[in-house]
Amino acid sequence: MKGAKITALALAVVAAAFAPATSVAAQTSVTREACAAKLRETGARFEEMSALMTAEADYADAHGGEFTPEMTRDFIAWYAKKRGRPGSDLPALHETTLTPAQRASKQAAADRFARQRMQDRQATMATLERDAKQFCARVKDGPN
Repeated sequence: MKGAKITALALAVVAAAFAPATSVAAQTSVTREACAAKLRETGARFEEMSALMTAEADYADAHGGEFTPEMTRDFIAWYAKKRGRPGSDLPALHETTLTPAQRASKQAAADRFARQRMQDRQATMATLERDAKQFCARVKDGPN
Protein backbone atom coordinates (compact mmCIF):
# COMPACT_ATOMS: atom_id res chain seq x y z
CA MET A 1 0.00 0.00 0.00
CA LYS A 2 2.86 2.39 0.77
CA GLY A 3 4.26 1.92 -2.73
CA ALA A 4 0.91 2.80 -4.30
CA LYS A 5 0.74 6.04 -2.30
CA ILE A 6 4.30 6.99 -3.24
CA THR A 7 3.70 6.13 -6.91
CA ALA A 8 0.48 8.16 -6.95
CA LEU A 9 2.36 11.09 -5.46
CA ALA A 10 5.11 10.74 -8.05
CA LEU A 11 2.61 10.69 -10.91
CA ALA A 12 0.73 13.69 -9.50
CA VAL A 13 3.95 15.67 -9.25
CA VAL A 14 4.97 14.79 -12.80
CA ALA A 15 1.49 15.70 -14.05
CA ALA A 16 1.82 19.04 -12.27
CA ALA A 17 4.67 19.80 -14.64
CA PHE A 18 2.02 20.50 -17.27
CA ALA A 19 0.76 23.41 -15.18
CA PRO A 20 2.33 26.67 -16.30
CA ALA A 21 5.20 27.94 -14.19
CA THR A 22 4.61 31.41 -12.79
CA SER A 23 8.10 32.86 -13.00
CA VAL A 24 10.04 31.41 -15.89
CA ALA A 25 12.63 33.69 -17.42
CA ALA A 26 12.41 34.22 -21.15
CA GLN A 27 14.41 31.35 -22.59
CA THR A 28 14.50 29.47 -25.85
CA SER A 29 11.40 27.42 -26.49
CA VAL A 30 11.29 23.64 -26.51
CA THR A 31 9.13 21.21 -28.43
CA ARG A 32 6.28 19.23 -26.96
CA GLU A 33 8.34 16.11 -27.66
CA ALA A 34 11.23 17.48 -25.62
CA CYS A 35 8.82 18.28 -22.80
CA ALA A 36 7.37 14.76 -23.00
CA ALA A 37 10.89 13.31 -22.85
CA LYS A 38 11.70 15.46 -19.82
CA LEU A 39 8.50 14.30 -18.11
CA ARG A 40 9.33 10.66 -18.87
CA GLU A 41 12.82 11.16 -17.43
CA THR A 42 11.39 12.88 -14.34
CA GLY A 43 8.78 10.17 -13.97
CA ALA A 44 11.47 7.50 -14.14
CA ARG A 45 13.44 9.24 -11.38
CA PHE A 46 10.29 9.43 -9.23
CA GLU A 47 9.64 5.73 -9.85
CA GLU A 48 13.22 4.90 -8.79
CA MET A 49 12.84 6.94 -5.62
CA SER A 50 9.44 5.39 -4.97
CA ALA A 51 10.84 1.87 -5.33
CA LEU A 52 13.73 2.66 -3.00
CA MET A 53 11.51 4.19 -0.32
CA THR A 54 9.05 1.31 -0.59
CA ALA A 55 11.85 -1.25 -0.25
CA GLU A 56 13.21 0.58 2.81
CA ALA A 57 9.75 0.73 4.40
CA ASP A 58 9.10 -2.94 3.65
CA TYR A 59 12.48 -3.89 5.14
CA ALA A 60 11.76 -1.87 8.29
CA ASP A 61 8.31 -3.49 8.60
CA ALA A 62 9.79 -6.98 8.25
CA HIS A 63 12.75 -6.34 10.59
CA GLY A 64 11.24 -4.57 13.56
CA GLY A 65 11.96 -1.04 12.37
CA GLU A 66 15.62 -1.63 11.56
CA PHE A 67 17.50 0.29 8.87
CA THR A 68 18.36 -1.50 5.63
CA PRO A 69 22.05 -2.47 5.28
CA GLU A 70 22.60 0.54 2.98
CA MET A 71 20.92 2.90 5.45
CA THR A 72 23.02 1.40 8.23
CA ARG A 73 26.23 2.18 6.31
CA ASP A 74 25.00 5.71 5.63
CA PHE A 75 24.01 6.15 9.28
CA ILE A 76 27.42 4.97 10.54
CA ALA A 77 29.18 7.54 8.34
CA TRP A 78 26.72 10.28 9.31
CA TYR A 79 27.00 9.41 13.02
CA ALA A 80 30.81 9.42 12.93
CA LYS A 81 30.77 12.89 11.38
CA LYS A 82 28.31 14.19 14.01
CA ARG A 83 30.22 12.49 16.83
CA GLY A 84 33.49 14.05 15.65
CA ARG A 85 32.19 17.59 15.99
CA PRO A 86 33.47 19.65 18.92
CA GLY A 87 31.14 19.45 21.90
CA SER A 88 29.38 16.30 20.71
CA ASP A 89 28.13 14.09 23.53
CA LEU A 90 27.24 11.14 21.29
CA PRO A 91 28.55 7.82 22.61
CA ALA A 92 30.49 5.52 20.31
CA LEU A 93 28.22 3.27 18.29
CA HIS A 94 29.99 0.12 19.50
CA GLU A 95 29.38 0.95 23.17
CA THR A 96 26.81 -1.38 24.66
CA THR A 97 26.77 -0.25 28.29
CA LEU A 98 24.97 3.06 28.06
CA THR A 99 23.36 5.35 30.58
CA PRO A 100 19.74 6.25 29.91
CA ALA A 101 20.90 9.69 28.71
CA GLN A 102 23.43 8.14 26.29
CA ARG A 103 20.81 5.70 25.00
CA ALA A 104 18.40 8.60 24.43
CA SER A 105 21.13 10.60 22.70
CA LYS A 106 21.92 7.71 20.38
CA GLN A 107 18.23 7.19 19.55
CA ALA A 108 17.73 10.91 18.94
CA ALA A 109 20.65 10.82 16.50
CA ALA A 110 19.07 7.91 14.61
CA ASP A 111 15.78 9.82 14.46
CA ARG A 112 17.56 12.96 13.16
CA PHE A 113 19.33 10.88 10.52
CA ALA A 114 16.04 9.39 9.30
CA ARG A 115 14.35 12.82 9.21
CA GLN A 116 17.29 14.37 7.35
CA ARG A 117 17.29 11.52 4.83
CA MET A 118 13.59 12.08 4.17
CA GLN A 119 14.06 15.85 3.90
CA ASP A 120 16.90 15.32 1.42
CA ARG A 121 14.65 13.10 -0.70
CA GLN A 122 11.81 15.60 -0.54
CA ALA A 123 14.21 18.34 -1.64
CA THR A 124 15.38 16.17 -4.55
CA MET A 125 11.78 15.54 -5.59
CA ALA A 126 10.95 19.24 -5.36
CA THR A 127 13.95 20.09 -7.53
CA LEU A 128 12.96 17.49 -10.12
CA GLU A 129 9.42 18.87 -10.17
CA ARG A 130 10.59 22.49 -10.45
CA ASP A 131 13.03 21.67 -13.23
CA ALA A 132 10.39 19.77 -15.24
CA LYS A 133 7.86 22.59 -14.80
CA GLN A 134 10.36 25.21 -15.88
CA PHE A 135 11.47 23.15 -18.86
CA CYS A 136 7.94 22.41 -20.05
CA ALA A 137 6.81 26.00 -19.51
CA ARG A 138 9.06 26.81 -22.48
CA VAL A 139 7.00 24.71 -24.92
CA LYS A 140 6.33 26.82 -27.97
CA ASP A 141 2.77 27.23 -29.15
CA GLY A 142 1.79 26.03 -32.56
CA PRO A 143 2.60 22.91 -34.58
CA ASN A 144 5.74 20.94 -33.69
